[in-house]
Amino acid sequence: MTTKTEPDIFISHAVDDSDLIETLIDFLQTGLDIPAKRFFCSSSAGLGPKKGKDFLEVIKSQINSPALVISVVSKNYYVSEFCLCELGATWAMSNDHLPIVVPPLAFRDVQGVLKTTESTMINDETELDELGDAICETLGLGAKNTARWNSKKRKFLEALPDIIAKLPKPDKVSITDYETAQKELADSKDYISDLEEEKSQLEKKVEALKKCKNAEEVEEVEEEFDESDDQERFDALIKEVANCVGNFDKEIARFIIHNYFNKPYTPDFQTYQDEYDQAISSNYLVDSATDVNYENRKVSRLSDALDDLSSAMRGEVFSTEFVENYEDEYDINFEANNADFWFQHFGI
Repeated sequence: MTTKTEPDIFISHAVDDSDLIETLIDFLQTGLDIPAKRFFCSSSAGLGPKKGKDFLEVIKSQINSPALVISVVSKNYYVSEFCLCELGATWAMSNDHLPIVVPPLAFRDVQGVLKTTESTMINDETELDELGDAICETLGLGAKNTARWNSKKRKFLEALPDIIAKLPKPDKVSITDYETAQKELADSKDYISDLEEEKSQLEKKVEALKKCKNAEEVEEVEEEFDESDDQERFDALIKEVANCVGNFDKEIARFIIHNYFNKPYTPDFQTYQDEYDQAISSNYLVDSATDVNYENRKVSRLSDALDDLSSAMRGEVFSTEFVENYEDEYDINFEANNADFWFQHFGI
């Protein structure tokens, strides 16, 4: 009987993530009792190409034959042409493939062929358990030693945040980061445009006031511009909330807004399970979608925008005439905590 000597776990990763990879391999090796010789990792001492061998040829031969490919998908991974070639080869060879996603990336950032592959968040305890089971099943290892696995997993998760924080930052911009920056730029341009329009209106008001000859004419000018100011102020508040809502899937936005206004809401997990899983992975929601994480930057920004809108609508910011005209036009109460209001302006 012959013994398999070739590694059968190929670790596809970015060289800049080598510290993380060393820790991950140690966790998998000791937690699942897998001999080191079964791993191939180009940047890990003793697990990569032997001295004197052609590096590229070894990589090509190894990715053709493994029982399992584990891709450690980070920001550094996406800017590495070499990693993307390995990913393409894995897909082309139809190898068993287990992608692991590294924060700050989330499932929504996964691109290309990875979109159709079940991935694991590296900092999710439950998903790591499922990863361990999948490795054992693929390699025919039998059931893992739960006590040993849990002990190694706990140490891995404790060390993980510091390791990720110290990883080198990519010197290229990923497509996701580029698109985010483009959106922020567009939002900034819109904000500047709004300020310029506001400045223009104020200048017109000043000119109109200069021409007034008595208190009655001043009052008329004030009423004229106050009405337009109300609409501009309201439109600006609505636009800011809408921009923030646009950061979320509509179902998740509905959940967050109901939570913000302390309104009852029953999540539709059967229809939107993927959306809720992604929201939890992105730290928008906590405790299995039972509450909202208002410390998350995007959630906090939406909360602040809702604060501004609801405060203005509750207070005396808008004239009675503006409120009456609004309610006549839309046939809904002028209330920020009204579901009809959300649907009218945000489509949720």
